[in-house]
Amino acid sequence: MDVIAAIEAAYVERLASPLKPLTVEPFPGDPGSYKLGNRKGAVLVVYRGSRLGKSQSTAAIAQERTLLFDLVVMVKDLRSHTGAYPVIQAIYRQLQGFKPAGAARAWIERDGFVEHDAGVWTYTVTVATRVLAVAHQESAPAPLLTTINLEENP
Repeated sequence: MDVIAAIEAAYVERLASPLKPLTVEPFPGDPGSYKLGNRKGAVLVVYRGSRLGKSQSTAAIAQERTLLFDLVVMVKDLRSHTGAYPVIQAIYRQLQGFKPAGAARAWIERDGFVEHDAGVWTYTVTVATRVLAVAHQESAPAPLLTTINLEENP
């Protein structure tokens, strides 16, 4: 599994139980056809993109990569236990400081209101973490070792 899918899956798993009865799942492949199936609401996790730092080495390309994930909160209320405000706070509690495997501890970049449409309040919470992105390097073939000499040369 690649790093993006692994972190996305870790966030979904981390949030699923604490956010019940809401549905927590990866953002659908076809967002235009997505229907909010759970009458209480859903939290959808989607990779937003990366920010890359300068290479940290002259011998190889090794960059700090900050991965950003949007958690799209879609709920029918603002203040009830499954409303937008408590859900956003629960996301903070569960993901701020959480360390997905192979990545740094997560932090919250921002959150905000998106829209209210057909009785559904939509907010996003952007969560970030860092990984080290190292370029694959092809090594030149080395000569084969065919003889071992255990004698010391003066």
